[in-house]
Formats: sequence, C-alpha cells, structure tokens
Amino acid sequence: MCAENNVEPDQPVVCIALDGVGYGTDGVVCGVEDLISTYSDFERYGPLEYLPIPVDDLCTKYTMRMLDSALTTVISDEEIRDITCNHTQNGLKHGKKELEIVLNNARNPQVIKTSSSERFLDSIFTLTGLCYERTYVGEPAIKLEAAANRGNPEKIEYDLEITLINDRYILKTDKTIKLLTNL
Repeated sequence: MCAENNVEPDQPVVCIALDGVGYGTDGVVCGVEDLISTYSDFERYGPLEYLPIPVDDLCTKYTMRMLDSALTTVISDEEIRDITCNHTQNGLKHGKKELEIVLNNARNPQVIKTSSSERFLDSIFTLTGLCYERTYVGEPAIKLEAAANRGNPEKIEYDLEITLINDRYILKTDKTIKLLTNL
C-alpha cells in the first residue's frame, strides 16, 4: 500500500493489521495490531486486549471453548458454568468435563493469550447463540456481521474503552463481553 501511494521509504505510516494469526515480537499470538511502520521497520502500538486461548487449537472449530475462556476475564467460573450448562448446552461436545478443563486452562497464568479479532468474534458469535461450531473459515465473523446488519445500532449505548499499559494502547474487549452476558 505504501509504494502504491508514493509514501517515501523513511516516512512512517499508521496501519491496522487484521491478519489471521501470528506471533508478535513479545511472543503473544497476535491478530489485530496497530502499527507505526516504515518500509524497513515497525513498532507495535496497540492490540486488542489479550484473551486466553483454551487448551488447544480446537477453539477455532468449537467456539464455545473460546467463549468460556474469554468469559474468565470478566465473570466468575460459577457464572460461566451457569451460562454454559443452562443456556448453551450444545456448545461443548464433552459437556461439563470439557468445561472444567477449559476453565482450568484459561485461569492458568502460563496460558497462551491472543489479540486475534477472529477469536474475539468467535466468542461474541457463540455468546449470541448464532452457532457453536465453525464449519468454514470466517463463518463466525460472516454470520455475526449478517446478524448485526439486521439490528439497530441506535439502540446500543456503548463507549469504546482504550487503556494505556506499558506505553501501548489496548482496545479493551472485556466490556463488550460483559455487556453481552447481561442482555
């Protein structure tokens, strides 16, 4: 894009990278990053708030795993059990046993974390009850967008929250997740 727009090689640009997944310079699994970049260098300026990735990569297929893991950032395990067992019974293939493994893993301080917009959208997709299993790439985001297009944004009161942590701006996602658990 820079070359196409005649940006000089040493001229910094601000960009937002929305890629699938990759490791950032801090070893965290990235997916959304605000960058200040030149042709030869970049500085990570701010990601989405990190969410714990549950157990393994199956959370990309069985999105309830990602939701339960993301919920650990905003509500108690007991509330997560209530949501999972009483409202989304089909979300976990192996039921309560699987839920306990996901919760234990998500609360582990050594758990892998991600700023991936895909994993965040998987959580929202599942929380809204649109589906509990991804059957093709991009399905959660596509279905979530289609559902959002049928809604009325005027009825939603929501302010983005951005915090500054260690000289990096973080777009908070926990507020969105918490808001949707109360609907």
